[in-house]
Amino acid sequence: MGNKQGLIEKICVARNEKIGVTVNGSNASWMTNFIFVPPITTSLWRNDQSGMISIESITEEEYRKVWQTGSRALYFAQCADENETWLPLLEKAYAKAHGDYSAIEGGFVGEALEDLTGGVTSDVLTSNILDKDRFWKKELMHVNQEFLFGCGTGIFANWLEPE
Repeated sequence: MGNKQGLIEKICVARNEKIGVTVNGSNASWMTNFIFVPPITTSLWRNDQSGMISIESITEEEYRKVWQTGSRALYFAQCADENETWLPLLEKAYAKAHGDYSAIEGGFVGEALEDLTGGVTSDVLTSNILDKDRFWKKELMHVNQEFLFGCGTGIFANWLEPE
């Protein structure tokens, strides 16, 4: 979404990094979120050579070094430039609008794009693409000109085809 000219301005209608950001909510209703605290960024555990370590057993300095470093601190999204602030603010506001971070974990990329843009999505399963060259030329080459494109996969990759 950050690559689509003018789209982020429609999502974040006001920007003031000192006090927060105003964000467009879902269902075309406006919702104001003023964000004063850093986003919750990762799970309460980290895995290193000695195994699982509780976050409670490390110092605040160690916590910040491991989990709150630039764009890598984000739970779901990352910026190419670690000093970008719009994406962490948008991620936190989106999680807040849905209750918390656990409410937006999983789900479908298309639903998030609908929430953020007000657009309508279509799902295309890669197994249903008959002519990959045509799909590339007629669809993917028009991304960010005619439409946005989201892609998702993960641990539930076989959910449509139960055993």
